[in-house]
Amino acid sequence: MGGIETMLVNIANEQAGAGADVSVIVVNDLVDPTLESALSAKVTLYKLRRKVGSKNPLPVLRLNALLARIRPDVVHMHSASLYRYVLLPSARRRLCCTLHFMTNPDTPIRSDYHVFAISDAVRDDLKEKYGICPFQESAKQYLFFIPLVLLASTNLWWGVRLKYTPAETALYVISMLCVGFLEEVIFRGFLFKALCRTNVKQAVVISSVTFGIGHIVNLLNGRDIPETILQICYAVAIGFLFTILFLRGKSLWPCILTHSAINSLSAFANDGGAPAWHGIAGSAFLCLVSLAYVWYILRATKKEQVSHE
Repeated sequence: MGGIETMLVNIANEQAGAGADVSVIVVNDLVDPTLESALSAKVTLYKLRRKVGSKNPLPVLRLNALLARIRPDVVHMHSASLYRYVLLPSARRRLCCTLHFMTNPDTPIRSDYHVFAISDAVRDDLKEKYGICPFQESAKQYLFFIPLVLLASTNLWWGVRLKYTPAETALYVISMLCVGFLEEVIFRGFLFKALCRTNVKQAVVISSVTFGIGHIVNLLNGRDIPETILQICYAVAIGFLFTILFLRGKSLWPCILTHSAINSLSAFANDGGAPAWHGIAGSAFLCLVSLAYVWYILRATKKEQVSHE
């Protein structure tokens, strides 16, 4: 019985001893006899006997029927690959997963369940995979991120005006910081990394365009159609920049900070009654700076790769 099985047995036995109703479900037909004998009599063991690599849907159906009957408060996976077998929305809402090994690129981690790392090494590997780690390249090579500062400051170019009360402003800024973090993790950390498994160039294009088109929902907030179209255009350009930054620097933090700053500083923008050319000029500037910075990054990093070779 290996480390995963030992941990599983210890958790199940401790929880059952504390009075919890514990069930262990083994999906594949690989039940170690020592695992079965080590489990407390208070723990219910279910064996679905799925053959490894089998395409037979019956074990998956039995798993979901079992989850529907048990109605667990928590579904604790010990492999991220099991997520695709849990089809019930009620069970998916209760999922968590313990990672025991370095992440497998063919088994991406999902954003809709809690993840626990078995060690610091696994945790650091997970953070690096999804970009929640320090920037991996020299800031000097990236012009000390000055173009990102220019992008973040565009909302303040036409003056500063306090639109809301101090309390409303604080809540707005906090919410925009959260939006910046979540959107970067979703579009760059999850979507881009998942698409990278097949084709990196397609992944760059799809994640950037998807990020831009996603801003069409602002029409529901009362935005004008021309204004929303401009926002989609520069969002695609900025999404392209952020994706390249992440691809080259292996970190989402420059993207998260810039994205959050752009969103948050809109609370102080003096855009009341501004002429239409302000919006057009600002959008054009965002696109030009984003694309020029992408060109510079690709050129600089290509030279760096050639020099190493």
